[in-house]
Amino acid sequence: DDVFVKLETNRIQVRTPKTCVLKIDEELPRDLTFPLFLRTSKSSWKRGCQQAKVNSLRELGDEAELLRRSFGWDAPIIAREWLDIATAGPWMFGDAPQEIRTWIVDGEPAEWRFHYLHAVPEPNGFPPTTEDLQQLHTMAKSVAIPFQSRLIAADFVRDVRGEWHFLEAGPGAVAGTAHEDVFKYVAQRLIGKTPSLPDSAVGGTF
Repeated sequence: DDVFVKLETNRIQVRTPKTCVLKIDEELPRDLTFPLFLRTSKSSWKRGCQQAKVNSLRELGDEAELLRRSFGWDAPIIAREWLDIATAGPWMFGDAPQEIRTWIVDGEPAEWRFHYLHAVPEPNGFPPTTEDLQQLHTMAKSVAIPFQSRLIAADFVRDVRGEWHFLEAGPGAVAGTAHEDVFKYVAQRLIGKTPSLPDSAVGGTF
């Protein structure tokens, strides 16, 4: 939630689903529209292998209560405009999205990788086109502008119409990666080296 506030304060224009933060005991925004995806700032979940989709005020209240029982009684709830996300393939928790994690070093997008490669080795919709990668580079660079962290991880997802949306970002030092080559590449970039990383259908350099 802090990331979205920072982007808005600095007037960063990047395509992202309309998002608002619902704090406990505060009135709901009047412009709230359904359906919505709900999560907390720390975590999201899938019940029945499906993303939580709420279609009414009653469902919103029920889902928010369940999230707060699990993640903290006063946890802010992030309500995000529902996206019909393109599917990369099935995995143990349902359908994996066509989601890309980008790694930004010193403000410059350095590397991208299909985020669920550990679960879907041959995802649908990959490799992205040259135009896709140019768009992701521009979006990732914009997201990094207000922040001082030397390493930022920013995630983007593609909808069924083929459009990319910014989802979330955070310090790269605490962002997970199951891919050893990504870890080694960004580590070498951070210490001033210019390593090589072979491009593939599911990842590569910008």
